[in-house]
Amino acid sequence: MPIMARQPAKGTLTQSLAVNALARSLPALLTGGARVRRSVATPPWDPGLRAVLQCDRIRQDHGYAPVWLRFAAGPALLVVHRTDVRAVIDGFSAPFARALPHLGSSPRAAKRPKGSALTEHLVDTVLSVATRSPRLAHVAQQRVTELTKDARHIDARRWRLLLHKLAWNVILGGEDAADAVVDDRSGTTATAGTYARQGQLVHSQLRHCAPQAPGRLLRDDAVMLAAARQLAMTVTQLCDRTARYSFHALQLLSVRPPVCVGPGYMAASLREASRLWPEAPASFRQTTRDTRWGGKLLPEGSRILVMNLFGHRDRRRISFADDFAPSVWLPGGHAISDPLFNGFGHGRHHEPSEEFGVQCGAGLLSAAMNAVQMQPVLGLHDDAGRMRHTAPPDRPIVLA
Repeated sequence: MPIMARQPAKGTLTQSLAVNALARSLPALLTGGARVRRSVATPPWDPGLRAVLQCDRIRQDHGYAPVWLRFAAGPALLVVHRTDVRAVIDGFSAPFARALPHLGSSPRAAKRPKGSALTEHLVDTVLSVATRSPRLAHVAQQRVTELTKDARHIDARRWRLLLHKLAWNVILGGEDAADAVVDDRSGTTATAGTYARQGQLVHSQLRHCAPQAPGRLLRDDAVMLAAARQLAMTVTQLCDRTARYSFHALQLLSVRPPVCVGPGYMAASLREASRLWPEAPASFRQTTRDTRWGGKLLPEGSRILVMNLFGHRDRRRISFADDFAPSVWLPGGHAISDPLFNGFGHGRHHEPSEEFGVQCGAGLLSAAMNAVQMQPVLGLHDDAGRMRHTAPPDRPIVLA
């Protein structure tokens, strides 16, 4: 596809483009070299909607072709067509690589530390085994019963803590081991302020409590400790993201209780929450070499922008853009193979860790739906009955 707009000259700034939660850590995106239609007033509480509308106006002017944008750190190429998005997001080998999350820093190609291939293999092996664990549903039921025994509500912090303990319980094979690894105050893997301590703690627990862990992980050399540290970091980050999505899914399910509460439908509900309110409204990549694309030359280091939130909520392309539609994630559904749906991310580094997170979240959701009755959570929809673009507040879910 041709690159429609010319790369903007330095200082050429026109219409601003808000970027939802990224506005706290990134400078506002600014379009340059592209005609953008006059903005329509949107409520101040929903910057995500403004971002989607701005992207839609760019799309109306230029179709689905790439368009250059300009922001404080330099130009970026916005891509919205699914073919372009697939090429960019899945392009971990040249010419595309992951960019740094903050635009104020100069992005660079991801470099693999020594021994990382073995580390990835060991982490993936542990999480693959944990994903297939027959104990997951049983442990989830136990944890939910423990959570709701004397409680009148479920809040986001307690739900997050519950998910972290469930994940480590399944990985380490015991409740005591999980409680030793998880910090009850923060709900994350307990540390003494350093990742090294984190890795040592997980390594020692794996040594004594996880017969399913690969034997090579139990050696006390630097590579194995690095693997344990990477496992701790992966599970912590995965649980944080899964807890957010699954809690939003629980809020949605309180409003519209499903007929089926099995893990399959709960996993679909979790993924649907990730579509409606992705943790990363935008994804960035960079070219690692001079690249010919669409008849144009992209110099090495060119930034590529994928607006995930727009891809998830493009009303002209998706009939269910602002609806809660878990069925699109079930087998045969529309969303399963669509590269534009990027709640957990794309690329091999998310496998099998993504599936493990989804299974843990779905297990908790299924157990909660079977164990408790909830009062509907209000404020998830706008006046037109559509899902808000800004993620809902972490309001407690009151038990009926």
